[in-house]
Amino acid sequence: MTRNSKIFGNFVRDSRERRGWGHEHVYETTSVPVETQDHIERGDPGVEVSDTWLHAYNHIFEWPHGYASVLADMGRHPTKTEALRGSDRDVELSTALRYFTPQTDDVWKTFSGLYDRQRSWTAPPFVGFDVITGDPVSLEGPTLTNVSVEFLHAMMLARHGHTSIDVNVMSWVAAHTITTHYGDEHYADAPLGQFELYTTGTLMDREHGKRIGLDPLIGLRSLTMAKSLAASLLELRPETPTTVMRAGLTFFAAASLDDQPLQTLIQLKRAQRQGSLSQAGEQRIKDFYAHWDEHFLPRDLGWELAQPDPAAADLLAGLVNARDALVGMDTHSTSRGLLSNKVEVVGPEKLLDRSGPGTRSAILYYDSSVSPELPAALQHEMPTAALTFFAATTDRPRLGAQHQYMSGAELLYPVYSVGITTENDCDVIAQHSSYNLSTLTHYHEGQAIYCDGEGARRVWIPRL
Repeated sequence: MTRNSKIFGNFVRDSRERRGWGHEHVYETTSVPVETQDHIERGDPGVEVSDTWLHAYNHIFEWPHGYASVLADMGRHPTKTEALRGSDRDVELSTALRYFTPQTDDVWKTFSGLYDRQRSWTAPPFVGFDVITGDPVSLEGPTLTNVSVEFLHAMMLARHGHTSIDVNVMSWVAAHTITTHYGDEHYADAPLGQFELYTTGTLMDREHGKRIGLDPLIGLRSLTMAKSLAASLLELRPETPTTVMRAGLTFFAAASLDDQPLQTLIQLKRAQRQGSLSQAGEQRIKDFYAHWDEHFLPRDLGWELAQPDPAAADLLAGLVNARDALVGMDTHSTSRGLLSNKVEVVGPEKLLDRSGPGTRSAILYYDSSVSPELPAALQHEMPTAALTFFAATTDRPRLGAQHQYMSGAELLYPVYSVGITTENDCDVIAQHSSYNLSTLTHYHEGQAIYCDGEGARRVWIPRL
């Protein structure tokens, strides 16, 4: 038997009303008496909910395995249990980060304390700690949540790899906190050191990071990798009139020409809009066609692959827009000419490769309304479990492709994305899939319910 609580009762009521059911329908499908159901929904703490009823609620509301039992425990136990007591390492890190020595009995487990044990750049991020056992809980692939990034960004403190943050999930306060706490000297004495901060396609001030453009074709080393990128981008832009093979081959050809492949695609698209591609005057396009004819054997391929496909450039339109959003121009007072700044364009390796000596974890701010394809473009080829916080909806809870592919085999590097939505707990839970999408809901005083393929559990999410 489990004692009823306000949190449990409210969610049961919301789940029933969401489906338009009355108490009689619940009674017919669960055997919970109508009067008892009413008391449960009112949060009456005097009601005990049997295990049979909990299983019945799970079944009729289609909640993840064990969700009703975990939800019933929410609010009835202390926020911090003995299992969440910090170790000597947590005390040491708390001292370094707070600039004073905290009381030992006031130190709890921290994400920073996990940094040393997560040595692999491909390891999954941690979402929190199991409230019962105190063990760290890994993020199992893509997750949908209505928990604010304000309560989640400390996940980065356990990371050796890259994190992308969509500015559409951040308030000004959250952005200021992340920038000042992760980017300056605040963590200079901590083992993880400072983070490198970048921004692309946003209106954020320069203090939030170095402004860059991203070219995902830089470092593209095989047609397989190019096709993987094209497939991920086509999931996001299915209306684009190209195919995985045509776009992939065009990507790879541009990448093998020189160190400015995105610029080649821009010129290719511009030449198409100006008229005949064969008569384009841009030297880069002439060199590209000569390169194609020499190395890509158009005579031995089908007619659809006889020439580069300008539509491939449309798959990267958001990245071009993000780069162009950073360009500025000023009138020079003496020469009456125009001065413009040039934006540095980098490849994924600039942000994702944390393997060298002295390298630091990187944070990239981006705007999903400008370049929704950025996470997929950034992560497709690198052996890293990059973490992304992005603005999601229940219609679009994921970022697209769930894994990267290389040499025809699926890699063990899932896309670790946290889609943040403003939908309520009922709507988020309805999206849960044991195989494709985890959920994080019911945030309450540092605790939340995390549901992956194995079912539901209470996790504690430490903050800075």
